[in-house]
Amino acid sequence: MKRIFHKYNAITHGSAFLITLLVLMFFSACSAVTIDNDSPPEKQFEEGERLLKKERYLEAVERYRILKSRFPYSKYAALATLRIGDAHYEEEAFLEASGAYKIFRELYPKHEMSAYALYRIGESQMHLVPSSPDRDLDSAYAAIDAYQDLEKNYPNSQYTTEAKQKIQQLRAKLADKEDYIGNFYFVRNNFLAAANRYKYILDVYPGFGHEEKSLYRLAFSYEKIGDTTKAEEVLERLKMEFPKGKFSEQAENLSKKIQLEKKE
Repeated sequence: MKRIFHKYNAITHGSAFLITLLVLMFFSACSAVTIDNDSPPEKQFEEGERLLKKERYLEAVERYRILKSRFPYSKYAALATLRIGDAHYEEEAFLEASGAYKIFRELYPKHEMSAYALYRIGESQMHLVPSSPDRDLDSAYAAIDAYQDLEKNYPNSQYTTEAKQKIQQLRAKLADKEDYIGNFYFVRNNFLAAANRYKYILDVYPGFGHEEKSLYRLAFSYEKIGDTTKAEEVLERLKMEFPKGKFSEQAENLSKKIQLEKKE
């Protein structure tokens, strides 16, 4: 009899626990807010933010897109457009992020977050810049364009100072690229093409550490293509700007060679 009682008691407690669990699940389900495509825009935006915070980027982007399509004239449509860019940026899909921010600026050019979007275009493109100078640097030019637009149109923005710094970093990379190309032509004895590159570095990218070598190799290239007048002008500049530089001896020998050629 006692065994039957204990068995009944165990079943009773088990049933009570199960009932309690079901009741809690019921009220939990009732308290949860169901978000669908017809939910108010602010609720849909909140859901997108929740998904973004949980790093569920694809779901967040989809929710923002639904919000935009269902409520295109809501203030949340603009924010959703911007947050699509942020979602792509956070998942390191920088090309998609840049495109999303551009769409935001096209649709809402006077929005209060326009400077932020422009800054993020620059940041997205900068992440796409390869580390090696032998790679395509179109993304560097795109980043500079965005940062310069920011500097021009939003000079008092909180992002402008950093944008100026990033421009210099990118210009240094472009200078390295031009130096790489110039060297490529130089070692292959294509001195006309090399001269054009070294002159371009001196004209467009001064101050990035390529001046001395560019001046010497420009003078050397001019001498090789027979333009000794320009070669001497460049050598004179090299002596003035780098009187004790590492190319001083080579520059002096080149100058003597030019003088001998003139006497012949």
